Order: sequence, then C-alpha cells, then structure tokens
Amino acid sequence: MANNPYIETEKEIMDSLAQAWNKLMELKPTHPDHTRDFADGIHKCQDVIINRIVQRDYPHVFPTHPKTNHGFKIGELVWYHGGICTVCEPENDETKDRLWVHNHSKSMKHWVDDKNVTRYMGLSDGNT
Repeated sequence: MANNPYIETEKEIMDSLAQAWNKLMELKPTHPDHTRDFADGIHKCQDVIINRIVQRDYPHVFPTHPKTNHGFKIGELVWYHGGICTVCEPENDETKDRLWVHNHSKSMKHWVDDKNVTRYMGLSDGNT
C-alpha cells in the first residue's frame, strides 16, 4: 500500500482486531446481541487508531493530549517492586506514554507498569 497511514504497532492492532472478528465469526452464536456488541467494541478500538492518525496528520486542528507521567512529577520518588525510584523523562517519543523511572538500586532507567508504582512519602530528590 503506497500511502499506509499506520505506524507499525497501529497496523498490528488493526490486523489483530480483524483477526478477532474473524475468530468470533467461527463461533456458534449464543445470543442475538453478542455479534453487534462485539462489532461495536471493535469499532471503538478502530476509532482510537483512526483518531491517532488524524492527530498525527493534523496536529494543529486535533492536538494530542498525552498523559504526563501518569500523575507523577519528574523527580518524584516512588516505590516500585520493593525499591526506591525517581520518575524521569521518557527515552523517546515512541515511549512518551509510559512511566519512566530511574531505579536507584540497579542504577538503570526503564519504563514500568504504573499500577505497581506508589508514591514514596511524597518526597522529591529533584534528580531525573
């Protein structure tokens, strides 16, 4: 396709949604609403990808509103899997939606699942 609007991950997601639909069609129906409900869910997922494309192509009309560090401040100390970490800047634009931390005990920077991060006494050491 000459004008592919997707980045690689978006294309994978769209292909996976099509595969999910095809798999559902292989199943014997158990309720008349399930097919419509499933289609509605897939359409909502596709809308998110389409919105990303529109935001990328027309940023002056449809600006992006990325999460800023999942509610944590740069430099804030957090507790992650039994260790103290400092919230830091993302490595690059592709990973800006992830929460990045510097793990003090391992002296390394990596992204983490924000569900496993808690504030560490509300303190900040100011380092990134």
